[in-house]
Amino acid sequence: MKLFLKFSIALAMFLALLVTGCSDGGDDYNGKTIVCFGNSLTIGYGAGSPSKHIDESKSYPAHLEKKVNIPVVNLGKNGLSAEQAVDSIKKHRKELNTAEIVIIELGANDLIDRALASFFNANARIDYDFVEEKVERSFEAILDYIENLGDKRKIYLAKFYNEEVADDLFDDFPEFKFAYKEYEDMFERLKEKYNVEIIDNIWDGVWGEHMYEFDFIPIHPNAKGYEIMADNYFKAMKNFLEENNLLR
Repeated sequence: MKLFLKFSIALAMFLALLVTGCSDGGDDYNGKTIVCFGNSLTIGYGAGSPSKHIDESKSYPAHLEKKVNIPVVNLGKNGLSAEQAVDSIKKHRKELNTAEIVIIELGANDLIDRALASFFNANARIDYDFVEEKVERSFEAILDYIENLGDKRKIYLAKFYNEEVADDLFDDFPEFKFAYKEYEDMFERLKEKYNVEIIDNIWDGVWGEHMYEFDFIPIHPNAKGYEIMADNYFKAMKNFLEENNLLR
């Protein structure tokens, strides 16, 4: 009986170790997460069907989660501007408290809102200072809020554009060409002030490739495009992920 009991205990321990060894992350991440905060390019607009549009399971955060050994939390919201995000971020204190990494992708809707206003109202005055006075102040408020939560988090700011994207957008709205330099300067100032890292190539391999486009315009990828976009995020973060044993 004693021999059988010892054998049963040993077998139970072996099975427990086997299950632990085969777990997909399990408790190894110590409750930490990667939080992705942003607009439609974060939530996955365009990854769904033509009728549904949004499919979080095919968004860039979902694809990113397949490459790391901690959960990735998608806090994207369709249509979110940087100005709106200042209030929105405060609703996610719980999610941010577990974040080892925070990725912020914002700024596109602030520009688009002003571009569309100018397009539909020829008499509308172009605000040449809106990036520094509105968008940058909003980013600062968001970053200050995260810093004030305590604990150290790795923060990445993802540009919603690259040079190719900017050139194409400004073909349609040439009066806003000044904004490219303003956004570039803004990201450099934020990088220096908050010691964040900038991801400046999320559109590489996606923009201009019709097979990866969702919209007619186009300003959103389809499901396959988001998978490529996730690779761009991953490459930018890979060194930090490796150094902190966060890879699968």
